[in-house]
Amino acid sequence: MLTLRSARILLPGLLAALAVAAAPAPTPRALADEARAAYRAKDYETAYRKSSEALALRPGRAAFELNVAFAASRTGRFRESAAALVRLLDRGIDFGVEESGELAALRSSPEYAAVKTALAKMSAKPPVARARLEFRLPEKDLLTEGIAFDPATGDFFVSSVHHRKIVRRRPDGSVSDFLDASAGAWGVLALRVDAKRGLLWAATAAVPQMEGFEAALEGKSRVDAYDLKTGRLARRIDLPGAGPHVANDLALDGAGGVFVSDSVDSAIYRILPDSESAEVFVAPGTFRSPQGMALTRDGKALLVADYGSGISRVDIATRKVEDVDAPDSIFLTGLDGLDRAGDFLFVTQNLARPNRVARLKLDAAGWRIVASETLEWNDPRISEPTLGVVANGRFYFVGNAQWSRFDEKTGKPDEARLEEPAIYSVPAG
Repeated sequence: MLTLRSARILLPGLLAALAVAAAPAPTPRALADEARAAYRAKDYETAYRKSSEALALRPGRAAFELNVAFAASRTGRFRESAAALVRLLDRGIDFGVEESGELAALRSSPEYAAVKTALAKMSAKPPVARARLEFRLPEKDLLTEGIAFDPATGDFFVSSVHHRKIVRRRPDGSVSDFLDASAGAWGVLALRVDAKRGLLWAATAAVPQMEGFEAALEGKSRVDAYDLKTGRLARRIDLPGAGPHVANDLALDGAGGVFVSDSVDSAIYRILPDSESAEVFVAPGTFRSPQGMALTRDGKALLVADYGSGISRVDIATRKVEDVDAPDSIFLTGLDGLDRAGDFLFVTQNLARPNRVARLKLDAAGWRIVASETLEWNDPRISEPTLGVVANGRFYFVGNAQWSRFDEKTGKPDEARLEEPAIYSVPAG
């Protein structure tokens, strides 16, 4: 364009027209990103305009509805803010409207009455409760996050962030420590079993909720591999760079490689078979907060649950990241745990209330979600569901992680509110 101008080949007015014609239309996600940036800068008018444009393009997208509700409340458009929240509540989605500081002005307005009515209607709906209680663990202060299954023995493994250990539950119901804090792990998060190589992989991070936390450790994270038969440490690999890091979930490929999602620097790392280091697979900042992962059926792509924006697909060969499309009626915000069985993805969602567990149907190519079935919603037994694993024809998941019962700064548990960690399952078929 500058070359054409300097050569004076075309008139400036024609150049401007060509530039407008050639400019691609902004995508809904790009508009939403601009809206969030404006909101953080307290430019609420721009945030409202960009959020409204994104919602007009994808009118059922829950995250866009929330963005409009926040920006409309900040700009005094209380009727519009209330209407967006009512639409969400009618779908059984509550982003904390009673407590959110972003909606304080709306709650003081007459228009909030419609939101309160919608909240009451949602709360009165019967729960979707298809989960079966599989087992409980006796230590209430484990702070459980991840679960893995060994098909060779039938053993389940459950991680403890607080006690920096891994608990094993055998088929006969007996419970014991697979490893304890003396193994040198930090707070243990995700777990994955590599049955072919006899390894249990564990994502660990130095977080305030773990025993023995020191400020000097904050932001450090690594991945450990333990021999399933002996419990001995086989590999210990730190995430590269200065961080801060939190390795919060894992996925294994067929060759023995490991993918690691980092919820803090929003990157994906890869540990190649027999490597003693982790490489950057998807650059930091690519996602908003990557969580659960699973390989596609053909093993050629990695599916990533991004807490703020849905599910992405990463081509293993090219590392290109693209959205997995879905109808706007399917709620994909706040995904945490993710595992795959055939063409189905099983997910836990713990951002909005009530928390839920859902089964998502992929198309044959794994590019689009074509259907969704809610398996758990508004069930008083389920609080803070986190990670899960498909095993024995069912999806097993941590039903009550209890993060909210540990102080974020001191890491200390509220003993009076703790309960026995519980593992539930829903049918995978």
